[in-house]
Amino acid sequence: MADEQLRVLAEAYGVATRYWDYTGVEHEVAPHILEAVLRSLDVDTDDPQSALQTKEDLIWLRALPPCVVMRQDYNYVLPVHVTDGEAVSVEIELENGGSRVLRQTDDFVAPRQVGDNIIGRAFFEIPPGLPLGWHRIVALLGEHGETAETTLAVTPARLPTPQLYGGQGWGLTVQLYSVGLTWGMGDVRDLNDLVTWSGRGGADFLLLNPLHAPEPVAPITPSPYLPMSRKFLNPQLIRPELILEAGPLIKYAKWRHLREEAESGGEYIDRNRSWSAKIKALRQVYRQPRSYYREQQFRTFKERNIGGGLADFALWSALVERYGLPLPQQFRDRNSAESEEFAQTHKQQIDFYMYLQWIASQQLKEAQAIAVGQGMRIGIMHDLAVGVHRYSADVWMNPELFATDIAVGAPPDRYNQLGQNWSQPPFRPDRLAEAAYRPIRDIMAAVGKNGGGVRIDHVMGLFRLWWIPQSAESAAEGTYVSYDYESLVGVVLLEAYRHSIALIGEDLGTVEPWVREYLKERGVMGTGVAWFEVDSDRVVAPEDYRVEQMVSVGTHDMVPSRGLLHGENVKLARDLGILKQPFAEEMAREEHHRDLLLEELRRRGMLEALPQAQAGALQEAGSADDIAVAGLYRLVCASPSRLVGLSLADAVGERCSQNQPGTDQEYPNWRVPLTDVNGERLDTADVIEQPLANAFLELMEKQIHPDR
Repeated sequence: MADEQLRVLAEAYGVATRYWDYTGVEHEVAPHILEAVLRSLDVDTDDPQSALQTKEDLIWLRALPPCVVMRQDYNYVLPVHVTDGEAVSVEIELENGGSRVLRQTDDFVAPRQVGDNIIGRAFFEIPPGLPLGWHRIVALLGEHGETAETTLAVTPARLPTPQLYGGQGWGLTVQLYSVGLTWGMGDVRDLNDLVTWSGRGGADFLLLNPLHAPEPVAPITPSPYLPMSRKFLNPQLIRPELILEAGPLIKYAKWRHLREEAESGGEYIDRNRSWSAKIKALRQVYRQPRSYYREQQFRTFKERNIGGGLADFALWSALVERYGLPLPQQFRDRNSAESEEFAQTHKQQIDFYMYLQWIASQQLKEAQAIAVGQGMRIGIMHDLAVGVHRYSADVWMNPELFATDIAVGAPPDRYNQLGQNWSQPPFRPDRLAEAAYRPIRDIMAAVGKNGGGVRIDHVMGLFRLWWIPQSAESAAEGTYVSYDYESLVGVVLLEAYRHSIALIGEDLGTVEPWVREYLKERGVMGTGVAWFEVDSDRVVAPEDYRVEQMVSVGTHDMVPSRGLLHGENVKLARDLGILKQPFAEEMAREEHHRDLLLEELRRRGMLEALPQAQAGALQEAGSADDIAVAGLYRLVCASPSRLVGLSLADAVGERCSQNQPGTDQEYPNWRVPLTDVNGERLDTADVIEQPLANAFLELMEKQIHPDR
């Protein structure tokens, strides 16, 4: 009986008591996991029946919901709680002025006694057709004129479809840090060159790895998917030479030794070495005199972003520079006396970190302008990570929003048979609503204002996340926690609409079909991967791919196509000790998978030589691997999918994976530089001049836009 009551309580809070794994087997979640997850939501699990009663009572004691999110084309019925028998009226104050008085409906629900009070529930109709935006609902309660207020978000029914030539477009997918040798890793100068090159070749977008802010000083976490803030930019993307005030420093070669220091790393990308050198150069530029106009630009930037937490983020950065992570106990509270004293005594240091955000934002905006100027219909497409580091600035600034004793991850699946723990604390669903989804608004505004599109990594996170308690022995010991997806998707769409950006949802893996249909209905494109479109005995025809998606051959979590053709993914998993099934079985399965694809390419006549992008520069027929990879891209280009992605790693002949899920230190994740077919490291200039890469650009344009 106690376990059954616990399960009822868990389900009331959106905590799954059972789930189905990737093989279709149903699992029942252990009681101790349910208890741990509920405790992270501040639920008293000692008396589940009483906790359930308290949850319901709190709803009735609140006059208005914490936040209302509705579609513009829907009719919404608003519940209002008031002392039974008292009058109530409700109006909406519109964001851009004006108001709407709401009509009370005839619906009746019996009053409820909560403690010594008898509470009534009235209903008011919010009609469709209100202006998109963030409005206020104001309720006048009883004869004494007491008021209650809440936020109303009116969201688009559907996000507009990107306007593409012929209804279809293609673009590059790039791990920016891996491209470029100057300052030790790729930055915005490399981005400018890549969007110019690919845009001139016909590309409509360039999808980047997340550019979220990491640690401000070494040691820096290599993974761009484990940031310190999703609201602020990674200053490592700044190219110091492009800053207006850098002229005198460049003229006198003040940075030669710093660049040599940044570029003196070893086989892999060394973010610590690169940033340690670059930040010294940026401090020198910061100290250079700025014109009145430039100073006012900087001041305006600070004023516009203070409400978004810019000053607090800069304070956190200065604290981390001084004390490291995790911060000492006295500084872990933003509002502590020690934190405030530090803010008062380190104003210039804090100002410097705000300056870095200003410069990064300026340079990224310029890169987007260059992309659009080259004819790209979307331009830069940003990648939105699932969450942030447990010691991140975002958690430090708003700890109440997070379940800090929980880690987000994924249960075991075909490609990660031990499960995954991403070591990120999740947002609490209840606290998001209490904050009127402001954190989601801020994040979407941050990634949306410097580009034309956003890819939402693990878009299922808007619906549910796999929560793993700290007490769990493995990533498999967790459960799903549901979120108010109608509200979360609505808020994301509203901010995307305001910033005129396209949305891609990474909906790979275990995703219920209704979720994909729902996202399609709302104008969020899905994700397709040709390598996954193979059943046990057949290849899914590209003509049957979804229209509203971005399709590619592989993903950033997979070995590049040349490696897949030779089973390098299975060999790597074996060598790292993360292969659950016998090597011979996995290798045989992978070879069968590959052979099915190659046979389909052969049947369709797609195993042909690449275009001769530069006369005489390519081998007459190309290598067998070149032809096979080109065939895979011909396959995805034959689909009706609205967007097609070309991996830059595939275009240049790379074979090494950027990331091996399920590993930490065992593999140099997110530190692998871009190399060619011979393993030689490539600078951006090398990529642009490489015949193979140009041949792939020509192939994509001819396949997608044969008449242009």
